[in-house]
Amino acid sequence: RAQRGAGPLSPAQQISMDKLVVALQYLGYNPTPEQLDTLKNKLVIDADNRVRYADFVKASREVFAYKLKSGSRSLLKSDSVEEISRSRAELNKSLNTLTD
Repeated sequence: RAQRGAGPLSPAQQISMDKLVVALQYLGYNPTPEQLDTLKNKLVIDADNRVRYADFVKASREVFAYKLKSGSRSLLKSDSVEEISRSRAELNKSLNTLTD
């Protein structure tokens, strides 16, 4: 589980689906109920409502491709390692805040 002060998220890390949805909103994505249903249908959600971080990122890229094509910058699209690191740090910060 993500914890305050925890390091970067690993691709295999399990994270609460609810926290990931809040993180999406924090990053400027405001998914509709239909988009959330589509996203959830692409994921394996365990009994504790948790998903693998890497699976969530992949599914989010597919569901929110329209926003990525419109030029939005986020964890889901970047041109450089530095941009990916900054976006990942933003997501980690928001997830760590949510665990308190």
